[in-house]
Amino acid sequence: MRGDSSLFRGVRQPHNAVIVTAVGAGLFAGFAYMFHIMKNDPTIVWTNKVNNPYPWLNISQNKNLKLYAVNNKFEDSSVRETFIVNKRPDA
Repeated sequence: MRGDSSLFRGVRQPHNAVIVTAVGAGLFAGFAYMFHIMKNDPTIVWTNKVNNPYPWLNISQNKNLKLYAVNNKFEDSSVRETFIVNKRPDA
C-alpha cells in the first residue's frame, strides 16, 4: 500500500469507513436539499430582473413558504365581523 496517500490511508479500516460513509451521505443529502430549495423556492430568482423585477409579489396569500409549519392548514386571513367589548361588572 505504498501508493495510498496519507489522507486516505485510514479509510480502509472498518471503524473509519463507517464514519466516512456517514459524513459523505450527510454532505450529499445537504447539497441535494440545498439544490431542491434553490430549484423550488419562488423567492429565489434564476432569471434576469428585466422580465420579473419583483418575483415575491407573485406569491399568493394562501401559499405557505415556511420550512416547518406547525399548522398545515394555512388560511388566507380572518376578518372579525363584530367587536365584542368585555365590560367589568359594576361593584
